[in-house]
Amino acid sequence: MSDMRVLIVEQDPDLRDLLMEILRLRGHNVTTCQDAETACATYEREAFPLVLLDWRPPQIDGLQLC
Repeated sequence: MSDMRVLIVEQDPDLRDLLMEILRLRGHNVTTCQDAETACATYEREAFPLVLLDWRPPQIDGLQLC
């Protein structure tokens, strides 16, 4: 099993939880954020090799966040 660290940025709590559960069941270490500002702060504290993000979160769109 893999233990890749993944950051999920998704405003919809149901979708965020579903993605988190799928990735955790596959052995990944998952951190979630509901908005871009929190995601930026989280990523600044520790880099993630994989970030899955909502293309249209509030305030900052996915392209700007990238």
